Amino acid sequence: MYTTFILIVMLAVSIFYSFKRTETISNATSTQQILSKEEVGKKVVDYINKNLVPPGVTIELSRVEDFDNLYKVIILAGGNEIPVYATKDGKTLFLQSFDMTVPLRREEEQQTIKLTTKLLNKINKKPFIGSMNAPITIIEFTDYQCPFCARHSKQTLPLIKANFIEKGLIKYFVFDFPLDFHQNAEEAAIASRCANEQNKYWEMHDILFEKQQEWSYSNEPYKIFKEYAASLNLDVSMFEKCIKEERYKDDVRDDYLIASENGISGTPAFFILRTNSNEAIPIRGALPYTEFERIINLLLR
Repeated sequence: MYTTFILIVMLAVSIFYSFKRTETISNATSTQQILSKEEVGKKVVDYINKNLVPPGVTIELSRVEDFDNLYKVIILAGGNEIPVYATKDGKTLFLQSFDMTVPLRREEEQQTIKLTTKLLNKINKKPFIGSMNAPITIIEFTDYQCPFCARHSKQTLPLIKANFIEKGLIKYFVFDFPLDFHQNAEEAAIASRCANEQNKYWEMHDILFEKQQEWSYSNEPYKIFKEYAASLNLDVSMFEKCIKEERYKDDVRDDYLIASENGISGTPAFFILRTNSNEAIPIRGALPYTEFERIINLLLR
């Protein structure tokens, strides 16, 4: 999850800022100037955005709660809620709390989930990139109107392709998970299926993300999708017929139901597993390439 990313990237910073003050929290809170939840929440988000996340990533504030002598600041990252903690004077930030009565999970004990037979069976009907005999499978759950999904497609997926897919180590599948509040996400998913009839699924997949801002809030998305079809040298009349018949509407919705049955609630989300296994390591949110690399290498051992 995104928390893992924050811990990996910023652990040194976390330790420094958590312990740079010598007084205990109880002593600090007795003399410190108490700021409001809103003030501390804003300070935390501003600090993280300016100092702790890579370019192109923006953290947002969800809410702030009391937590003993601290504030618990709930931030939004990659569609996930993550708690961090701050002193009430807004001077010290703690990026994670640990329950010291429970041992930390070792990397070799990475949490897995069992995938449903329905999901595993549907994989065989999906277009994919990579080698049929690849030892690792990645399943992505995406929404073409989701900005974090677009970032994954443009920044992280090319690295996975270069370092693993093109070396025959991964086969990569996509399931559609169009969110209700994205007005054209389902239409885009249908367009990708119609392009697949002419063996241009991945080309349409890429152009939909590349030009996401162009069609996302259009009142006539299919008109724009037809232009993309023409640019990809598709038979536009065949593509248009597929769109008008809503040939894949039920199939897109079936993807959504299968995803929900497997615990998916937001995008992007991923399952990484050894091919022919039903146990997968989940990734939720647009995590950086390094997290994918870590899990892939763990499964390749």
